[in-house]
Amino acid sequence: MAPVELVQRLGWLQKKDYEAWRQGKVAFLEKVIGTNLSKISMAMKALRQVAKDCGWRNSFTAYHGWGKTKGLLRFSRSGDAGVEKGWATHWLRGDKKAVPQEKERGSPRSDCGRNVRDEAKEESPLIDEDEAEAPTPENWHSRGYLPHHDAPGRIQGITCRLHDSLPAPLLARLIEEIGPSRLVDPELNRRYRQRLEALSDAGHGCCLLRHPQIAVALIQVLKKDDGRKYDLIAWVIMPNHFHIVIRQRVFSLGYLVWLWKWALNRRVSRLAAQGLSPSLPEPFWQEEYHDRIIRDELHLLKAKEYVRDNPLKAGLVKRAEDWQWSSFFDGGHQS
Repeated sequence: MAPVELVQRLGWLQKKDYEAWRQGKVAFLEKVIGTNLSKISMAMKALRQVAKDCGWRNSFTAYHGWGKTKGLLRFSRSGDAGVEKGWATHWLRGDKKAVPQEKERGSPRSDCGRNVRDEAKEESPLIDEDEAEAPTPENWHSRGYLPHHDAPGRIQGITCRLHDSLPAPLLARLIEEIGPSRLVDPELNRRYRQRLEALSDAGHGCCLLRHPQIAVALIQVLKKDDGRKYDLIAWVIMPNHFHIVIRQRVFSLGYLVWLWKWALNRRVSRLAAQGLSPSLPEPFWQEEYHDRIIRDELHLLKAKEYVRDNPLKAGLVKRAEDWQWSSFFDGGHQS
């Protein structure tokens, strides 16, 4: 966890402002952070305290400009060495020597690590983006928002939401109620994820994935490259989001998610031109997606159960297998 990532997740640092800073268009980062220095200091202090309690180790990252701006970027107006060092400190959980094997990923290193991996993940095995393992450069990447992990052969749970599935006022109220410590406190994070998923399942927004033609088109898109670009394990199409569990091959998650969104938009445009479905609004998708490494067989079982039961928990059906936009649909035949 890095301070820059922390203020982004809290909604204090917007994409355009972060990119402007990285491009050298902004003199120092704090200038474009949408809150006061007192709140920033409080959030960073909470991050340091949790890192200390959990035994996380620190490392320092030099932020250089993008493109023609190659120099070292500044975080604060004052340029104070202590402040700059605080911003450049990244907190890592565990040992960064190697990515553990599947069986090792399920074994706790410490009470703090166990809480993050097992307790927070148990409630919602797909949508929690935090990983207890330290990132490795060849597999982890970020576009300035959520961290993502790519590794051929890994099983991943992915969630994509429509742009209006989480109304801004309700999301802002939830973030305010839980507070900034949710990003570093496992219990608060678990509560936040539970309520976030409930908010998703409440059916906010246009819910165009409920439209039969659009749902069928998305299923066709997801199945099209099964066995070639990835191995499809489980999926469910909800009215305003979808969950999918796949085994990665050589293609990155970012590419696959882009491909699914692009292919659906293209198919729906053709359907709308024929009067067979409504047109998609712009923007239609949330820009980011949530991915989650499946650690072992037990975690995979829980992830598949989560996917299967999502329509039931959302109150859309009386029996999970009755939801026809799911890999668990049994045609309405009870066993």
